[in-house]
Amino acid sequence: MRSIIIFLIVAGLLPPDCHAQLTTPEDSTTDRIYNQVEIMPEFPGGHHEMMKFINTHLRYPSGARENGIEGKVVVQFVVSDKGKISDVKVLRDIGGGCAQEVVRVVKMMPAWKPAKQNNYAVSAYFKMPVSFVLGDEAMANHGAGFKGGNEKFQLYLLQHLKYPGKARKNKIIGVLGIDVRIDPYGHIRDYTFKNNIGYGCEEAAEKILKSIKSWEPARKNKLAVDGTCSLKFTFPPK
Repeated sequence: MRSIIIFLIVAGLLPPDCHAQLTTPEDSTTDRIYNQVEIMPEFPGGHHEMMKFINTHLRYPSGARENGIEGKVVVQFVVSDKGKISDVKVLRDIGGGCAQEVVRVVKMMPAWKPAKQNNYAVSAYFKMPVSFVLGDEAMANHGAGFKGGNEKFQLYLLQHLKYPGKARKNKIIGVLGIDVRIDPYGHIRDYTFKNNIGYGCEEAAEKILKSIKSWEPARKNKLAVDGTCSLKFTFPPK
């Protein structure tokens, strides 16, 4: 199954018109929203930090992924003279919930550095295109797994994995392998036993999987994608 890469293109920000009309202190206190300004509004920390923020929070909607939807979403919003984002509108949609996902992430953003006109902070429109492109899961930069890595997972097992009474009574010793598929949100999509031990060991391992509410998803180009991790459960726990 294909997984997801979301190529973020936030370069469609039209350069400001250097000949835009100048404002006065009185103008800056009005409700005017500028289309062109001398200095564009800016995400705190600049373009790179905005990319990091979107890469961290943006997810490829399941409806779009399952239907092979790719393309560019364009949204427009207002950054007020106080840096607050409002009036988020979709200018171009590709379906599958992609536009709604971009709007969701934009509304999560912290206050921006407002636009400037004649050295005064003003409200301004900002357009942002985001491209959704499906990619190959096998090329993920790192795989899915337990948050904190295998060492912490083994510590978690020591604290929570129970040795079933039937297994203890029959002196069962073995290693149970499970392949677990993690979605981009860090939730278990499904899992498969690679072998069987019996005597309640499978049920004990399933109980552990259900107790872990959030996993580290696989990532490609810093974006969360579907991934699979292989886990080992040793009985008796040690």
